[in-house]
Amino acid sequence: MTKVAAIGECMIELSGCVDAAGDPAAGLPATDIHFGCAGDTYNTLVYLRRLLPARAYQAAYISAVGTDPLSERMIAEMEKAKLVTKLVQRISDRLPGMYWIVNDNAGEREFLYWRSTSAARKVLANRHGARVLKYLNRGDWLFLSGISFAILTPRDRRRLVELIDGLRAKGVRIAYDANYRPRLWKSVGDAREVQLSLLGRVDTYMSTAQEETAIFGDADLAETVTRLSKSHVPEWIIRISPGVVHASSTGEVIIPPIDAQLVLDTTGAGDAFDAAYLAARLQGADQGAAVAAGEALAALVVQHQGAILPDLKSSTALTGRSINEH
Repeated sequence: MTKVAAIGECMIELSGCVDAAGDPAAGLPATDIHFGCAGDTYNTLVYLRRLLPARAYQAAYISAVGTDPLSERMIAEMEKAKLVTKLVQRISDRLPGMYWIVNDNAGEREFLYWRSTSAARKVLANRHGARVLKYLNRGDWLFLSGISFAILTPRDRRRLVELIDGLRAKGVRIAYDANYRPRLWKSVGDAREVQLSLLGRVDTYMSTAQEETAIFGDADLAETVTRLSKSHVPEWIIRISPGVVHASSTGEVIIPPIDAQLVLDTTGAGDAFDAAYLAARLQGADQGAAVAAGEALAALVVQHQGAILPDLKSSTALTGRSINEH
C-alpha cells in the first residue's frame, strides 16, 4: 500500500458573519457559526483520501496539536476523514491555530488569524522527524507547501529540509506547492531562499504565476518558465486561470473555462486543485488530464462555504464521470 502523507498546520475554521442589521459584509459574529478544520496541506490530503482508492493508498497527516478539547475535536475530524493520525503529536502547552473567514459579495475571502503560538509550529519537536522518516518508504509521497515552512523557525526550516533529504534518500517522492503568504514570512528574501533550496529536492512543483512574480520578481510567465526549465525539478505546473494557458514541464496546457455557477467562497480552491492533480498523476493520467481534474474540483469547491466539500459522492465528474469516495 502506498502512503501519501502531508505535513503542515490544521486549524480551527470559523465562518458565518452578520451584523445586528443582518449585513453579511459587516464581519460581526452570527449566532449560527460554522465550525470546521482546515489548512492548506490538510485540505489537500482530505481530498486525496477521497480521490484515491482506499485499497491501494493510505493517507497520513503530520502535524502537532494540543491536549485541549478543540485539539481532541480536530483529531476526531481527521479520523472521520479517514486519515492516519499517529504522526500528529500532542504538545501540552500549545493550542491549535484558528482563523475566521470573511467573504465579500463575489466570494473572495479575507482571513483573520490566531496562529502565532499554534502547536503546529512545533511539528518537528521531540525528534518527530525521525518518526516521519521511519514511517515513509520507497514509493511513498510527502506533500508540503510554502506555509509548511513559513510557520517554522529558521532552525526548524533547516530540519525540515534535512528530513526531505533523508526521505529522498529512501526513495520517497516529494510534491510541493509554493503557496506564498507574505504575512507569514519575515521577508520575501527568506521565502525565496527556501524556494530555491527546494527546486532540486522536489519531484513535483506547483505554483501560480502570481506567486512566482511575488517571490522572484518575474516580469512575465516566460521568465518563470525559463527559470523552472533550467531547474532540476522533474515535473512542474504553473497555474494561471481557467481558460488560459497553464505552463508545465511538458508544455502548454489549455483548459476551457468551467462555469462556477455560484461562487460563494474561494477558500481551498488551490488545495483542491493540488489534490485532484496529484491523484490523477498517481493513477497514470498525463499532465493535461491532471490539470483538467484539478480545475474541475476547484470549480466545485468555490461553490461551497469553507475549504472542504461535505462529500464528493454526488458531484459532477472531474473528467465527465462521477467523483466517488473510495
